[in-house]
Amino acid sequence: MRAFVPLFLVIVFLLIVGCVQIADQNNSGGQPQEQTASSDQNAGTSPDPTQKPAGTGNNALPATIKILSAPAMANANEQIVVSWKIDSEQRQTNNTAVLYGPNKVPNPKNSADYPDSTSSLCGYPACSIPNPFSARFEISNAGTYFFRAHAIVEGKDIWSEERAILINPAEPVRETKSFSIVADDNGYYVNNKIDSIAVKKGSEIEILFMVKSFGVEQAGLYFSGCGKKVSGIPANSVQMSFIVENDCTISSFGASTNEKKADLLIKTQ
Repeated sequence: MRAFVPLFLVIVFLLIVGCVQIADQNNSGGQPQEQTASSDQNAGTSPDPTQKPAGTGNNALPATIKILSAPAMANANEQIVVSWKIDSEQRQTNNTAVLYGPNKVPNPKNSADYPDSTSSLCGYPACSIPNPFSARFEISNAGTYFFRAHAIVEGKDIWSEERAILINPAEPVRETKSFSIVADDNGYYVNNKIDSIAVKKGSEIEILFMVKSFGVEQAGLYFSGCGKKVSGIPANSVQMSFIVENDCTISSFGASTNEKKADLLIKTQ
């Protein structure tokens, strides 16, 4: 009897353990569950459907500027045209211009880093972007200058790449002198009879010869000298133009007789 009691308890314990295992297998569909490190990692990197890709919504791509065209060389006081484009999502800018100066600015912070600027193309109302822009300006002193296109978008300064332009000395402005001179067989007249006029060396001279209606050959006069030759009939005018580099003489001749009538000295100063 005493040996039967422990044996009975062992049998009861084994029956209880077996029932628990059968219940666990029924709850799991008959397959044991297993978690691995890779499944934990995949669970941690699952895409969040509420997250928007960069560049959309509140994560808009930054605006950029690119120079479209610009000369590499110009003369002083000559008009320079620079065009550029602001690329962006639909926005606005209240300020875009070309900034320039005689020194390189590798990392500009704001518009004050360049001493000169074209007028801003945008103000009030603001300009919509993306859009192309262009500006015209002149530089009076010769030398090498550096420039960038610049804009302020949503309070931030944006810059194009820096370009260089060589400014050559301005071509000298040629002085032009004009004269109206009456002519007949006896000479030349500006109020009174004259035999010379004075002009600055290198200047351009324009002379309007007015041939009298009387005191001249019937066929009129022709005027030759200083590398030019023109003919004028009585009571009519004829113009002679040339650049004066040295002293020279203009002579009048009878149109029909080729007889020399008078000389007019062009004197350089």
